[in-house]
Amino acid sequence: MAEMCLLGWGEGEDVWGWRHRLLAWEEDLMKQCISLLSNVILQETTTNIWQWRPNVVDGYTVRGMYQMLMRQEMHNHDEVIDTIWHKNAPLKVSICVWRLLRNRWPTKDNLVLRGIIPSDSQFCVSGCGNNETTYHLLIHCPTFGEL
Repeated sequence: MAEMCLLGWGEGEDVWGWRHRLLAWEEDLMKQCISLLSNVILQETTTNIWQWRPNVVDGYTVRGMYQMLMRQEMHNHDEVIDTIWHKNAPLKVSICVWRLLRNRWPTKDNLVLRGIIPSDSQFCVSGCGNNETTYHLLIHCPTFGEL
């Protein structure tokens, strides 16, 4: 970043040298990038870091993401999708959350809906007596909700 800053952020500066002529949509993206960088002032005494905006103190954690999703802090669908597929989140976690939000976990209620198991078999595997749903397992189940 420091090297790019020294070369200059402005359009036509050395930092924006490309091997091929940019397509129209690429030029639009470059202009957006230049606009975003126009107010950036690098501090020589501090290092640049990536920050997880929902929790800048602890950074990204699976637990923090889970708590945020359970509190339903984000209402904008695009923000949720961007957060799920964050580059620092392990792929298996992103897929798990993606399936969770679409109610695609193989819980017994879903297996009954798909005709895989009979309806009298949809009680929670922990033996608590409630129907096994994603919401029950993650929040209300006395055995698994604590995990």
